[in-house]
Amino acid sequence: MSVSRIKLGAILVGWITSLFILFVIIAGAIGIALSLNIDLASSLNKNGQPISFSFNFVIFVSMFISFFVGGYVAGRMAALAGAINGAMIVVLSLLALLFACTFVVIVGNSLGIDVLGPIIETIGSVATTLVIIVILAVIGGTLGGKLGEGYFIRLDTALARQERSAKTEQEGKVEEPVPMQLKDKAPNKELEQSKHAG
Repeated sequence: MSVSRIKLGAILVGWITSLFILFVIIAGAIGIALSLNIDLASSLNKNGQPISFSFNFVIFVSMFISFFVGGYVAGRMAALAGAINGAMIVVLSLLALLFACTFVVIVGNSLGIDVLGPIIETIGSVATTLVIIVILAVIGGTLGGKLGEGYFIRLDTALARQERSAKTEQEGKVEEPVPMQLKDKAPNKELEQSKHAG
């Protein structure tokens, strides 16, 4: 019977974990920036797009760490094909983003608001940054999933080594030799009879 290599439950839990970690990292970075009186507006241009290297660096690191942790959770829950399940978190994120954009466009059209144009313009202006983010997310999810899968591999290896050790120890036990009895006791009987006769 074939076993599915993609575990939807593991991918979903890993995706939720990556979103939570991303939220914590970004919230922490904003809190640190505000406590240090750093002007966040200076890192954005007039269209609200990041232009500062440090701003982009924080985004890249945040995405990599969040998807790495999410991929680790997915890989550990899946127990096999961790790299695939970790990478699928990125696919799920893209699908969720596409669904959200579609929903916003539909709602905007129903209200007579042009939402599709600004979305396309924004995506086009930050296309390079988005590509880098997706690449880092895939790498992070894949590495994290592989590491999470490796937990069970290491566990199986340790259990197999322990089982082999116990088996070797059991086979190495030498039973105490049992003295063999002489099958032919006739000579001893004749000797005893000759002694009694004498």
